[in-house]
Amino acid sequence: MKRRATTTLLVLPVLLACSAARASDWVSLGKTTDGKQEGFVDVLSIRAVGNIRRAWFKTIFVPHTMNSAGTSKKSLDYTLGREAFDCAEETHRNEAGTVYYEDGTVTSIPATNYPEPWAPVPPETVWDSEMKFLCAWKPTTQTGDPPSQNGDPHLSDVDRSTPAQGVMTIQLPNCGKDYYPSQASRLGEHGAVVVRVCIGIDNKIDGPVELVTSSGFPLLDEAAGKCVAAGRYRAGIVNGAPARTCKDYKVAFLRD
Repeated sequence: MKRRATTTLLVLPVLLACSAARASDWVSLGKTTDGKQEGFVDVLSIRAVGNIRRAWFKTIFVPHTMNSAGTSKKSLDYTLGREAFDCAEETHRNEAGTVYYEDGTVTSIPATNYPEPWAPVPPETVWDSEMKFLCAWKPTTQTGDPPSQNGDPHLSDVDRSTPAQGVMTIQLPNCGKDYYPSQASRLGEHGAVVVRVCIGIDNKIDGPVELVTSSGFPLLDEAAGKCVAAGRYRAGIVNGAPARTCKDYKVAFLRD
């Protein structure tokens, strides 16, 4: 399954969501240089046997930027798969895979397709970033179970360029779609809004959501604030402890 473009990822470690069904620590491996994809690894799924390391990886796509191969050509939401790396030989292979689409449908790659043959890891690629992270990791579990999908991070129309140790986005509505005011749509109003949210050490919004950059349309500005206020977050870490931290979100309301 070819589920990621061979573009370089910046390694930006960010601890993300933990699910209720089974603990999953999703760590960001960074975004592709075009900003349209972000890779994550579930560090609780890492297994080590000799030089071989395995883990579950996820790639999340900015909405409407990547279509699937084949005849369907549906927009991808995210992909989930298990990959194995031979740290000594610097080779890798895919061992399981599922594709999730924006329309809510799911395609699981048949088990008979896996595991793929071992292949060299190309330098300066997504797989290179994954291998370097995985081979340097000290695993704390040997379960290797598929991570739960409950509460996993998703991109929406909001730019989630999360700085290391900053506010972590756990869940966010599709602002540009679900919060687009019908009146604004009828009037042809569209544009981008930047709002700021601050999260306290209790992981709740601390204070009002502030308008940083207006779209020029009050209805859109208000809708952006309501959408971000409906999200779930985790406070950033300062000096090793949770602290009140703030983050700016860019919400785009686009005409069809």
